[in-house]
Amino acid sequence: MGSPMVGNERLEAVKVREKFGDALLKVKEYRGDTFLCVKRESIVDVLTFLKNDPELEYTYFSECLGVDYSTWTHERDLPNRFEVVYNLMSLKYNSRIFVKVGVDDGE
Repeated sequence: MGSPMVGNERLEAVKVREKFGDALLKVKEYRGDTFLCVKRESIVDVLTFLKNDPELEYTYFSECLGVDYSTWTHERDLPNRFEVVYNLMSLKYNSRIFVKVGVDDGE
């Protein structure tokens, strides 16, 4: 079973947009995965919401990683030098979602 959909969009993206508004900067679908790009200041609230919302239940924190785009010349999701990527799993739906924030040196 995959994540529930609302029209052509995943429920997670719809609910985060409804609750956090412009804190959701971008939703990206790539190779079957969904990426939610959010403002750095909202990351704790968004992750907490995804975990505690009874319709979503992203209760399994799989990993957190950092990406340095200082020499990357291709299109990026966020303009910052670094991205911090959180990989979350919903055991309820056996699905995962990636939540990304952009940061620069010293942040």
